[in-house]
Amino acid sequence: MAATGEAVCCCIIIAAKTMKASWVTGINPFSALDDLDLKDDCDGNNKQFPFGPNCIFNGKTVPCFVCCSESSSITLALLADMLRHTDEYVGFDHTDGVNPFLLLDGHGSQFELPFLQYINDCSNEGHHWNACIGVPYGTALWQVGDSQEQNGTYKMELTHAKHELLEQKALQEYAIEKTDVVLLVRKAFEKSFQ
Repeated sequence: MAATGEAVCCCIIIAAKTMKASWVTGINPFSALDDLDLKDDCDGNNKQFPFGPNCIFNGKTVPCFVCCSESSSITLALLADMLRHTDEYVGFDHTDGVNPFLLLDGHGSQFELPFLQYINDCSNEGHHWNACIGVPYGTALWQVGDSQEQNGTYKMELTHAKHELLEQKALQEYAIEKTDVVLLVRKAFEKSFQ
């Protein structure tokens, strides 16, 4: 999220060792599907393959970034991949010598090499970042990402989306599957970042 409150990139981390394409696309079990036409059945709440929410930042579309880790927690390798993804789609202007700024909480994992190497690699000016890392192990004292869109509205909307999905699944297997995640996030995200 930008300091202006605009969403820059939606990132989803699924608990798994390896990714499956169906988790990235999502599968809407309730979409009306006659004949599969990938162009018409992708990218939308009512589509067979909803995909995660896109963000529009600086006039550019940034697709949702979906990845996995065994614990479903962010790792510094994943954070570096998320920045790489954002750089690819946003293409921050570095010609004025001003690099994008990233504000992080003070968790000790922020000091791992994959992340530090990515943000400090001056050989490719297209992805050099300035990062401010908070007090180590002081996340209870200094937490970023506490905006209303992220922790207030989003959490309520995600709860509503889960409830709605489980009501619809009452006659099917009553569970939230990994293929449901991007649709749930998409619905909550769109209502949170209007």
